[in-house]
Amino acid sequence: MKQKNLGPLFTVLAIALVVGGCSSGTDNESAAEPTTVAPTSTASTQQPTLVAPTSAASTEQPTSAAPTAVGSAEQPTAVAPSVQPTSQEPPPACTGGSTGVPDGAAQSEVVDVDGDGRADAVWIMTDPNGETRVGIVTAAGGGVERIFESVSPVPRSILVVDVDQRSPVDILADDGRSVELWAFVDCAIVDIENIQGETYTFSLGFADIGTGVGCVEIDGGRQLVGLDVTDDTADAVEWSRTIVELEGTRARNGATSTGTFNRPDDDVGIALLHDVTCGELTMRNDGLQELQP
Repeated sequence: MKQKNLGPLFTVLAIALVVGGCSSGTDNESAAEPTTVAPTSTASTQQPTLVAPTSAASTEQPTSAAPTAVGSAEQPTAVAPSVQPTSQEPPPACTGGSTGVPDGAAQSEVVDVDGDGRADAVWIMTDPNGETRVGIVTAAGGGVERIFESVSPVPRSILVVDVDQRSPVDILADDGRSVELWAFVDCAIVDIENIQGETYTFSLGFADIGTGVGCVEIDGGRQLVGLDVTDDTADAVEWSRTIVELEGTRARNGATSTGTFNRPDDDVGIALLHDVTCGELTMRNDGLQELQP
């Protein structure tokens, strides 16, 4: 595991979300647990351009898109494995594999995932055996599917979005408790892995660190970030934000920054710290959720 007029909110939130605490993916540089990473960095090395609610009392005024990533439980470490950059040549259209949408599956149109310039489609369903399956059907006549493994009792949701606006297209797989990071590569849905070789995963408040996922504008480009609420009182919320550095199907935790939101002036930003968003898209309004019996 969705918004029409959320653009301004994300911009505002993004600024406030310059918080870089929760680089939650399972692929952080540190050897921390692969499901919720609590960034310990106090200040970010970059000043993202987010747009968060303007609050005089706020510790930071981020300038960027809505917060987006609250990553997995791993802390970035100083040494990150070298990552192979993605090819600059456009991938061929996906024409092979599974082409149909199973009966009973929820489906919706999504961005072009195979680079042929045409919108594609995503579907999700839980089959009679209790397995949740997610699939992509391309306009070129191809497609693929994979199992969404989770023991969460919450319905699964999928949000297809190019988080850093450069290939490959990403897939945020939300089970209500955490969000796995996948990508559509060579006509297949694959895991984006952390440096430990595990699926990069964001926590949604059900682990020690990480409460949301977002995207922020930094140095003219959009980047995925993990969000985390580090302290919550009646008057203010302290947060952190960790940049998720993506290279193909690898990801690692980058710079972390922190800030403070004050109630009630920053209520919009506070809400985004517990959400899954990217730009103007949100899991709640734009994601695809499996149908319930």
